[in-house]
Amino acid sequence: MFEGARIIVGDGRAPIENATLVVDGTRITQVGAAAAVSVPAGATLVLNKISAAPGFWLGNVIVMAGIPSVMQAMLDYVAPQLKTGAKMLSESIRADCREGDIGTELGMIAQKHADVVIGSYPFMDEKNLANTNVVVRSRDLQKLTAAKHAIESMLERVRAALAK
Repeated sequence: MFEGARIIVGDGRAPIENATLVVDGTRITQVGAAAAVSVPAGATLVLNKISAAPGFWLGNVIVMAGIPSVMQAMLDYVAPQLKTGAKMLSESIRADCREGDIGTELGMIAQKHADVVIGSYPFMDEKNLANTNVVVRSRDLQKLTAAKHAIESMLERVRAALAK
């Protein structure tokens, strides 16, 4: 919902001053004088310091402006009100070997550390050789650390075997 807008109808009528515009997805569902348009049921306005046109917050959806500076001002307004949980911790480990060289053993580590999210991401390194980054994510530092150590130990073994 956007309030305080100036709506130019385009048919010769005078503009509607201090109008309200309600958008649902990609459709404009209401437009008119502020007194004639309502906020979607259950929605609250998202104000900003830059523009008179607010966004709205409905459930877990926050509709904000597309103009970056206005959107940032709206984000500044809602950020203190957002509920947060435990932070997701993340570590990235450079494998210095190809993804195929570590896939089977990495899968076994992932099974042993089921509470940790483990991903492998191939890339071409600075020598234009196939390489892999392994990323480990968890909300629990001890579980993340245990999985990371298991991966680092596995990588040492694989690299030693590949060097022979």
